[in-house]
Amino acid sequence: MARLHVLSLAIPFQALSHNTNISISEHCKFFYTFITKMHSVRDNYIYLPKNQQELDEIMDRYKDMRLPGCGGSIDVVHVKWSQCPAGDANRCKGKESYPSMAWCDNTRKIIGISSVQFGTRNDKHIVKIDENVAKIRDGWFSQVQWEYNDMHDNVMTETGVYLICNGGYLHWPVLMCPYKHASVASREGYFSTNVEGARKDVECTFGILKKRWRILDYGICFCDIKVGNKFFVTCYILHNMMLSEVQEDRVTPPVSCGIPTDGSGKWLEAASDVPAAVMGNERWLAAHWAKRRGALVDHRHYVHRAKRLRHC
Repeated sequence: MARLHVLSLAIPFQALSHNTNISISEHCKFFYTFITKMHSVRDNYIYLPKNQQELDEIMDRYKDMRLPGCGGSIDVVHVKWSQCPAGDANRCKGKESYPSMAWCDNTRKIIGISSVQFGTRNDKHIVKIDENVAKIRDGWFSQVQWEYNDMHDNVMTETGVYLICNGGYLHWPVLMCPYKHASVASREGYFSTNVEGARKDVECTFGILKKRWRILDYGICFCDIKVGNKFFVTCYILHNMMLSEVQEDRVTPPVSCGIPTDGSGKWLEAASDVPAAVMGNERWLAAHWAKRRGALVDHRHYVHRAKRLRHC
């Protein structure tokens, strides 16, 4: 219970010592043991769909939202790093005004989490070394076929699952984002509104995590980046465990720190062992991405038009 108090209420070990009559050192030792054990079983609770049946359950939900072929939402969250080493403070200040660490995940039920990164790393960089995106791009997900309707009521087939994201990601066929400058009343505008509404699940997940586990909102108070990574993974695992219990009642990262430079902080010891993604011809990828997004726009417009005709 003391460990959960630290995560959910951000209670310092000194306060726990007064309330439990257990020494601060013992609380620290058990807390490190707890998050280490939780981190070791992450693959049992945080994982991508293992077969077609599990993937279909996710894709069917997005198909009902007029996004056929979608396998989840993806985004990056920044968490305050209160005890960031002075040597790394400047490289950890990204869009936030304080040192932070960034993670990337998918959907309200956490099905994937990337390695921890500096707060200065943007979405385009993180997605290049995200192992989950690589699996969806190159694994068996890339062979999954899904259907959509074009403007002439023809059923077309597309291959490869994709994730919906915001406009800060790369123009890859595996990542679909809204249009940046589209009229609200146009087909592209309706599609963008639909995508923005559908991807609120990942935004809500970050909000739930930070409110349920206050230590993520108040800041990670440890100098070691590996401890911060275990913090976040532990909160993710507990989130999925609680979510699975609710569902049953109703019915059922390696640390990547980038390339070190002169004067790196005391915890940064080696370069990342996660290779950057090799995607080939960027122009071809962008063309494929634009074609797929256009097809989704046509599908959304067709479904909306067919629904209106049924009500007439």
